[in-house]
Amino acid sequence: NQIESIKKIKDFFKDFEIKIIAYVREPIDFIASLYSHAIRVKAINIDFKTYIAEHYNFRAADYPLRLQPWIKVFGKESLIVRKYDSKTFKNNSLVEDFFDALNLKLDIKDEVPRSNIGVHPWLMKAYTEVAFSEMDEKIKNEILNEFLLLGQKLPKVKVADYLLESKDLQIIHNMYQVVRNRLKRDFHIEF
Repeated sequence: NQIESIKKIKDFFKDFEIKIIAYVREPIDFIASLYSHAIRVKAINIDFKTYIAEHYNFRAADYPLRLQPWIKVFGKESLIVRKYDSKTFKNNSLVEDFFDALNLKLDIKDEVPRSNIGVHPWLMKAYTEVAFSEMDEKIKNEILNEFLLLGQKLPKVKVADYLLESKDLQIIHNMYQVVRNRLKRDFHIEF
């Protein structure tokens, strides 16, 4: 039971003042990120629309619903909800933004390298073709790493905007309107 697991966390830290920090991402970007990750780790070999239709759980981005057990156990006053968007992060850094949420100063002298690099939308088809090919694993992994490096040099493109038609984007956007409204009302988060 999720509530019981969260209660165990609370009990374990009973001698501390606890703050729960939750980052919420624009739902369409969240879906696209999950898809990109699944491509990168070679978990799927399907197009984006098929992924959404067959693999995606639409409750995954219902953040108010997912935060309810935490609120129930810790109370809303212990919850800090932030928008997951690099343009809104303190100094464009998720790490600095996290510490800022706790009112802690973090002095980072060196730039922290990105560790979660997705497959660029322009390269997804080629990436999956290579990933699921019969070629030697060592060569395959070298090529896939080259795709990731090349993707960093290409212009930024939103995965969903590139892989879906505008009518499909609008349908998904409409599906999450209630979630957006609750985020705005309950946590002052707007997308």
